[in-house]
Amino acid sequence: MTVHFGRVQYPAKGEYRQNCQEHYQMFYIDSGSVELRMNGVLIPMVPDQGIIFKPGDHIKLNFNPLKPSQHSWVDFFDYSEEAWPRLKLLSEKDIFLISNQERSLLELLFGFDNYNTKKPDIFFTGLAELLLDLYLNKTNLRNELPVIIQKAQYYINQNFRKHIKAKDIALHFGISHEYLIRIFQNYLQISPAKYLWQKRVSEAQKLLMSTQLTLNDVSQQCGFQNPYHFSRKFKELTGLSPAHYKNN
Repeated sequence: MTVHFGRVQYPAKGEYRQNCQEHYQMFYIDSGSVELRMNGVLIPMVPDQGIIFKPGDHIKLNFNPLKPSQHSWVDFFDYSEEAWPRLKLLSEKDIFLISNQERSLLELLFGFDNYNTKKPDIFFTGLAELLLDLYLNKTNLRNELPVIIQKAQYYINQNFRKHIKAKDIALHFGISHEYLIRIFQNYLQISPAKYLWQKRVSEAQKLLMSTQLTLNDVSQQCGFQNPYHFSRKFKELTGLSPAHYKNN
């Protein structure tokens, strides 16, 4: 198997379009933000998130309109018969969080000169396959999450519009807040509080892009305490204020 990995910074308002993806790619956001449209579906992305592109996907990237954005990628070419079954498992459309192990491997890859070329070299291919294995293992773990995490995720998805906090989730299930934090970190590499805020901001992005609701209405519908709190959290996770995001 041959791999191609690279890293590039786009200026504010940068755009990229791939009419039809020709190979498998693991795509990561390093800084800034991007509005990804994949096969017509809007997927906002922020740093420390990744996604899988597959052959046949139609992709358009609109980068942060106010500041530069950087992303990294790993492409897979010339699949062997042994690698093909593993690559076919890269079917997930949802974004995933980049673990510390994945980030360390990416930094190792990009620590070499002239990395932005196709490489059949066994060393670089081995590092790329380690990234592939980490992702596949994470996907398998997601299907084997403890019941309490699955219930907490469902509870968040159903109740994020209310003014709930991570402590309320723990109280609802009769467990300690510390235990909830620990199992989220162990299995999802994220705190329950950040998971909740990312859910709220993600839903707010969709409403800002697809409706004419005011910022105050979006704030209320997504569970923020007030417009100021909404603006602060939104900018913290996306790098943009809600108003700039909507207008651009």
